[in-house]
Amino acid sequence: MDYQIFKNKIMNTVVDFYGNDAEVTIEKIVKNNGIQHEAVFIRHNTESGQTKIMPIVYLDMIYEQYVSGEKEMEACIGMVIDSRERQNMKVQLNEFADCITDWKKVRGCIYPVLLSTEENTELLKNLVADSFLDLSIIYVIRHRNNEEEMMSIKVTKSLWECYGITKPELYQQALTNLEQDGYAFYDLNSLLESYIGKEGEYAAIHQMKAGEMYILTNKDKMYGAAGILFTRLLKAQTGNQSCYILPSSVHETIFIPTSKELEQEELDLMVREVNATQVKQEERLANHSYYYDAQKEEIRIAA
Repeated sequence: MDYQIFKNKIMNTVVDFYGNDAEVTIEKIVKNNGIQHEAVFIRHNTESGQTKIMPIVYLDMIYEQYVSGEKEMEACIGMVIDSRERQNMKVQLNEFADCITDWKKVRGCIYPVLLSTEENTELLKNLVADSFLDLSIIYVIRHRNNEEEMMSIKVTKSLWECYGITKPELYQQALTNLEQDGYAFYDLNSLLESYIGKEGEYAAIHQMKAGEMYILTNKDKMYGAAGILFTRLLKAQTGNQSCYILPSSVHETIFIPTSKELEQEELDLMVREVNATQVKQEERLANHSYYYDAQKEEIRIAA
């Protein structure tokens, strides 16, 4: 079954299932770095109107599971319907949706996110953004529900207008929240071992050693590349050592403190190879390295 037939069957079945209780549409979603997905939106009708928070069910991703034989057609349809039913039970998310236009209620949930400027020209048109080198700082509202599930909402220009604040005020609040987001440096080897289930706990390091590699990220390992904006942490933990910064992904960066010159071209090649083979396209940050100058306490593009 080709994708178009698959999509139509999903759409027709879900529309029949909900009838007049919901409006079902398939829409394109623009993700980071220009990646687009088709998603099913089910706007459930209630006495007070349509629900404001909707799960995004990526139809093209479900189709991949169907083509691979991982899911039968009935199971694919069930994934779409089940996601909507689970969402209907999460009243707290709809209550949170009523708060996102209220600055006083969301200011403690605003965080900065770093994206490639060049790869996100379309996405950035509707978002509040600031420039940082060849990157863009955007802002998200992060919320964790009672089931410990994390959701995030990008701050659009229209949402920002509701807040009645300036961009510098938005940036400063996001930076304040970032500094309380559990950012730390971790030894690369111990962190990788924890990912593959080896025994032992990994812990934040307190002092870097020249030539070693360290990962900077936050406690949730979510959009942790923004940690390079945390200048006080960089100054405190690099030990006045200048570092090369490798943009591992939008979720973390790798620091290499050094007392000798490294081949910058080699590092750039490493970044490009990792991006091409290990990092999802929508999670790539940049194809080159950066440099933290400890004396000037500033970051620049490595050259």
